[in-house]
Amino acid sequence: MIFHNYWPDPKATSLPAVSAGNGTVTRVDTSRNGLYGFNLMGSDADGCQTRFIINEWATATPSTSLVMVSNVYRSSTTAIRSGYSMIVGTSATDGKWTQLGADGGIPKKGTTQLVVPFTLPSSGTTQVVFTSPLTVGEAASYTNLMLMTAADWTAWQAWTDNPGRLYGDLMPLT
Repeated sequence: MIFHNYWPDPKATSLPAVSAGNGTVTRVDTSRNGLYGFNLMGSDADGCQTRFIINEWATATPSTSLVMVSNVYRSSTTAIRSGYSMIVGTSATDGKWTQLGADGGIPKKGTTQLVVPFTLPSSGTTQVVFTSPLTVGEAASYTNLMLMTAADWTAWQAWTDNPGRLYGDLMPLT
């Protein structure tokens, strides 16, 4: 079976700016551990967030039933901006935001796999929003970014030798 990761930059070579709040986005590149992604750190008690507009990537998929996957590492259980680490939503031309899916919203210490299933709407600007902790100087590290069809995600989970991530030229073919 061939698995497809529709996230265009899983090694996080290009990062967006902070889109709300005050903070920084920096690249995670620990290739010796096979981890790529980004850190998001707020510089005040309101935290910050960054967003990726995914319309172009998501509409290239053969399905409207999609799953956004990321690992997040947190060094504590402090609250996070908006109550969720990863949110998928869409904004209409009038600016109205509609949440399509979000992770469980329970801050955990250590690494947690975030899985957000959603249905791609027929119109609007679809975005994935990542949030930071509400503690100054504490970062959330997002790695192993994958955007897959629901069918690929189900097959990926059933694959017993699953390497845990799909990165560009490192994507396995089975």
